[in-house]
Amino acid sequence: MFIEIQSKYEEIYDSIVKNQKDIFNMYNYYTKKWRGSRLNDVNVGLFLGDGNIPTVQIFVRNKTGYIKSHILFNKTGDTIIDTKILNTTF
Repeated sequence: MFIEIQSKYEEIYDSIVKNQKDIFNMYNYYTKKWRGSRLNDVNVGLFLGDGNIPTVQIFVRNKTGYIKSHILFNKTGDTIIDTKILNTTF
């Protein structure tokens, strides 16, 4: 059964916005909280991007399309400063 990629993306994004102060303190929790299945690919990654800016990557895909975005945080990793939608097809 395919997931609705837009609603799954919004669910993950809302959770990250709601808990933005704790994202990088709970690295293992947030990278393992959302998982895909055989038909759906869901991935949340936390890493240091260009200029050592803490970044959260959200990737949601199924057979019909995908969404990939980066959420950029300030240097201390507790406030969102920008969101970039990198690729979208659905």
